[in-house]
Amino acid sequence: MDKLLIICIIIFSNCALYSQNCDSVLNIAVKAFVNGDTLLALKEIQRTILFDTTSNNSQKYVTAAQLFAYVGNYDKAEVFINQAYQKVNSNLQQNEVLMAKADIYISSKKYFNAIGTLMQIDTEEFEELSAGQNLRLAICCYHLGKYSQCQEYISKVVKPEKQHELEKLIRKTRRLGKPSPATAGISSAIIPGSGQYIANSPIDGIASEMLIGSFVTLGIYLANNYGNWTAVLCVLPWIQRYYIGGIKNAADCAKRKRATKTNTLLNKLLDCSVLQYRNEF
Repeated sequence: MDKLLIICIIIFSNCALYSQNCDSVLNIAVKAFVNGDTLLALKEIQRTILFDTTSNNSQKYVTAAQLFAYVGNYDKAEVFINQAYQKVNSNLQQNEVLMAKADIYISSKKYFNAIGTLMQIDTEEFEELSAGQNLRLAICCYHLGKYSQCQEYISKVVKPEKQHELEKLIRKTRRLGKPSPATAGISSAIIPGSGQYIANSPIDGIASEMLIGSFVTLGIYLANNYGNWTAVLCVLPWIQRYYIGGIKNAADCAKRKRATKTNTLLNKLLDCSVLQYRNEF
């Protein structure tokens, strides 16, 4: 009973202390994150929320959501951003929280959820949010492969002198599907190593050719000197393993190449914008 009483007193004291110093603890969390101490930042922001439940300060919930999104815990980030939305007192703050929520969805690659959230933002009353909304909608459409809609949105926030460059970049989106992982895999199945060359990974192609070629040479040697069954039993499992592995490697190389091209082109598109989009805390 005495221990329970002591615990209650400690919790009550902490509640009073942290409710008075919520802003200072929040600042500690932000400074810790800026200095690269993510664990301390998460610890401090959770302490702030735990011991100051009566405050209507939505910023601490937004900060918590952004921190958890940064470390990849998107489920918890979504919980905190929803709590932030419930704490806001004005329409402007609601729209700003919705913008932050859309950023979390974009980080977690939930582009349809991000679009639905962005559409809830009232840009008629708050025109200053229109540019940010259009930029994020362009990013979502880009990742969903809706390049014409992407161009429509990003053209609303593009620098006048970058309009011609924007049109050139949009035309390049037609080639984003190349190299095709399926084409690279099939090519590698027909001629080992060729799929890697198609995916612009010559080192992987050479390695695949050398491995398969070496085992085929070993198989011929064993067949000539020790018989066909010896060659089959000793070499065939290895040839099968690296042959199938080469097909998968060719497809993976093509996927990596496409991802690199996609990210590079998106960064160039964002450079055309009047805003600098930073999907980070």
